Amino acid sequence: MLDQETTGIESFDLILKSRSKSIDKWKKLQHVASYLEGKSAADITFTSSHPSYGGEPVQHTLGSAVGNLHFLLGYANPQFHVAPYHWVLVDPFIDPEDIPKMDHPSRPDYWAKSGLGDVGEEGDLKEGSPHP
Repeated sequence: MLDQETTGIESFDLILKSRSKSIDKWKKLQHVASYLEGKSAADITFTSSHPSYGGEPVQHTLGSAVGNLHFLLGYANPQFHVAPYHWVLVDPFIDPEDIPKMDHPSRPDYWAKSGLGDVGEEGDLKEGSPHP
């Protein structure tokens, strides 16, 4: 069974607890779990270059509120390998036809300003691609 420890998604426990109360809504999100089968927390974790961290490496997980926000705003490590399923974690209701049109969200200029340097490759190294 998937849990926060294996997925890294902070809200996963809340989703599991709410299943019995709103099973119709859970069915709409069930497809997200299928994307995470065989994945580890490292596949969906990235270092953020947000200026509030003062140049210190802070990691976030896709599927969390702050992780999704920093990812979409461009603060993700440019060496984070973005895979198509990452977009589903950010927006479970994304149209699958739109995913191939999505560019890597990282802003290398934000990363350079942060002073973090090279923290290495992150994300799904098998299915994803880093910033071009």
